[in-house]
Amino acid sequence: MNNFDDVYKEMIGTINSYTNQFKRKKAAWGLHNSKLRQKGSIDMSRIFSYKTSDNIFQKKTLQPKEKSHGIIILIDNSGSMTEDILTVVQRATELAIFAKRNNISFECYTFTSNTWYSNSNIIENFNVNGLCLVNLYNKTNSEKEIRDIFAEYYEYKTNKSSSKYNTKMRTNWGTGGTPLLTAYLAMVERAKIMKLSGIQHINVCVLTDGAATDELVYCGNTVTSFLDPFSQMIYELDTSIKVETDSQMDMLNRMLRDFDITTSHIFLTPSVGMYGKYTTHTDINEKLSKDGIYILNNILNFNKIFLINNYSINNKEKVRYMLTNSIVDTLCQYYLIENN
Repeated sequence: MNNFDDVYKEMIGTINSYTNQFKRKKAAWGLHNSKLRQKGSIDMSRIFSYKTSDNIFQKKTLQPKEKSHGIIILIDNSGSMTEDILTVVQRATELAIFAKRNNISFECYTFTSNTWYSNSNIIENFNVNGLCLVNLYNKTNSEKEIRDIFAEYYEYKTNKSSSKYNTKMRTNWGTGGTPLLTAYLAMVERAKIMKLSGIQHINVCVLTDGAATDELVYCGNTVTSFLDPFSQMIYELDTSIKVETDSQMDMLNRMLRDFDITTSHIFLTPSVGMYGKYTTHTDINEKLSKDGIYILNNILNFNKIFLINNYSINNKEKVRYMLTNSIVDTLCQYYLIENN
């Protein structure tokens, strides 16, 4: 295993590359969306043509005014993610530092049903399935704090024989099941709070290697409708979706879409798996095996679903690509032309 300082040095090089890429693409979108507008003053160098042309006024270039951005990432820390989790958290750490340097609101969470975390499964009659939801990074962290958090995590994952790190870290970072819906419900709340704080464009990304193992349950009954406290709208399950956990995920995504929040699911899988029943494409497994990546659109109200073959030799690079380049591309596309 590489020395942490060497790993972090390589990460900084990657972060610098992302920042340069972001600035270049932002500048390109700005140029593409810029507009010329006539000013009230006459351009004296054009006055000679006033009889044949009305194009004699000075012009100014209106540059697009960029939107504020927010990124929320939810990472599956279940036992089946053991082989991939260090790579995923490393990529998320790069994104956290990238976001810090570019004034982007960023929150990253890991989730599992770690039994070290809590003995209580019930909070105010809402079954949280032993949820261990850890806020890994947020906008209040300095770059040094982000580095220190990842240094401890790296040590924990690469040197588990250390009793110091086993005792200190396994409460937060030990693995368990996949209570995805319960954790995702928390992300719905976080995203809406971020939106109400004035952030204009928010991207919620969840990364898992399996489907939800939980249901949303209230007072012992499966949740079939939900009153959104932010919009006061009541959301019902889509009864055309026969798998109850899928229907609940669809309902949560509708709550986000109605708040103009984009969503994506990065799904580490060697086959189409749980999404196979919602698409008519018959070549997904073949292409996933060949290319390592397959993208689906608008299933369960996710804007995009990125299937990544986690048995692929290049899996680590594909996870890096999905967690960074695609989000950087998305960030660069949301600008407003100034009105004056």
